Amino acid sequence: MAYVPLRQLAFLLFALTKLSANPVPVTNWVTTNGDAGFSDGSEATNSPVTTDSDAETLVGSFPEVTLATGQSITLTGNVIITGRTGVIPGNQIRWGLFDAPSTPKTGIGDNYVGVWAAANNGVCDIRSADGSTGNPFSSSATTVISTASSVDGATRFDETLTFSLTITRFDDTQITTSGTLTNSVDFEVEWPETNSPASPTSFVYDSVGFLLGGTTDATKATYANVEVDYGVDEAEPLAISSITTDTATGEITLTWTSTPGRVYSIDTSSDLVTWPINIDDNVPAEEEGNVTSFVIEEALGNLGSRAFFRVSEVPQP
Repeated sequence: MAYVPLRQLAFLLFALTKLSANPVPVTNWVTTNGDAGFSDGSEATNSPVTTDSDAETLVGSFPEVTLATGQSITLTGNVIITGRTGVIPGNQIRWGLFDAPSTPKTGIGDNYVGVWAAANNGVCDIRSADGSTGNPFSSSATTVISTASSVDGATRFDETLTFSLTITRFDDTQITTSGTLTNSVDFEVEWPETNSPASPTSFVYDSVGFLLGGTTDATKATYANVEVDYGVDEAEPLAISSITTDTATGEITLTWTSTPGRVYSIDTSSDLVTWPINIDDNVPAEEEGNVTSFVIEEALGNLGSRAFFRVSEVPQP
């Protein structure tokens, strides 16, 4: 059966997108541990204001994200703790990204797995949490990922503390973490990018947590603009780079630019209007390099007098 030359066989629909183009607010806050409430309905916003600030763990939510290789999630925001003066006791402010066991509920702090950072006026840690205790920030259920030391100054009551935490999926078993904390005056700590075993290994995140330790002994914590941003490392634009045929076997080999960790679908059409045939909707990208190839067996002679191919990225849950 006749078929058109290769230069007429290929057609591409671009389908490369980022997980999110804009920061996503963290909302619907609950107190999983402690007795803090929230002022004036602020728990429904990304700027919650607590009615207490000692021995409290707060959790807010955002749409669930599963990181693919190379994808990142970053938590940002700021907080002012009031009700006392002077230096905040070390290790009493913690913030983290977690996979919650279900919709976060008041009084239930079990089974949160993820990564958290701790402010300290000295050596500061980023840790992974395994969820084996009743508080997401329990030190007994963590492994230290990285440490950093603050630059001069100290964290103090009645001043704005700006924080961040970034998690990137490095490969199938590891994550890369980094973070910052500053009062924009005389205190700053920056954790460098560090690889460690993933927690959770499913690379799922859907909640943000904060701990206000018991020795803060303060009356209020005012958070502002608590957001998460999902991004990806720079990736090659999706494009078919070559099509080859084997007239002896009838095979056609498609090769396209790809990103490790992503999944692609291949469709064919005879008119570029409808795409009635899906050849495969679950083609994983090659783990090494930035191209993927797929062999369509016995394609020559079975796709009609002409054929166009479309490669698109499959959205992941």
